[in-house]
Amino acid sequence: MIERLFLNQEYNYEGVYKIKLCLGGEWEEILIDDLIPCYPLGGPIFSHNTLKHEIWLPLLEKAFAKVHGSYKGLLTGFPPDAFQTLTGFPTISLTLRDENIFNMLESGDIWTTLLLYHSQGYLLAGSYDSEIET
Repeated sequence: MIERLFLNQEYNYEGVYKIKLCLGGEWEEILIDDLIPCYPLGGPIFSHNTLKHEIWLPLLEKAFAKVHGSYKGLLTGFPPDAFQTLTGFPTISLTLRDENIFNMLESGDIWTTLLLYHSQGYLLAGSYDSEIET
């Protein structure tokens, strides 16, 4: 899935890449350069691959930063929004603030639902909201 987002998949000697993201339900081409913010002694400041010769992750992050105004605009996020931006597919969010979802968690039914989604090939993510009181 990630590979399909890169319109030019080979190393580009000019340092220019096109990445497509689904923004507001429409696929858009984002033009970026390969100047990645790095620490003074080397290495990317933000995301990086475990394999040193791969640059796809910092490039994808740079495209996200461009559409969000800056890297600072990426400090918080919402997993369903990220999935929709990467896949173009509709998403749903289950939140404990919803009484029905909370009740499903207490009864154990939420796990049955998540396992059903997983068995059907859905992408699943979880996040923690520090604003929720425990």
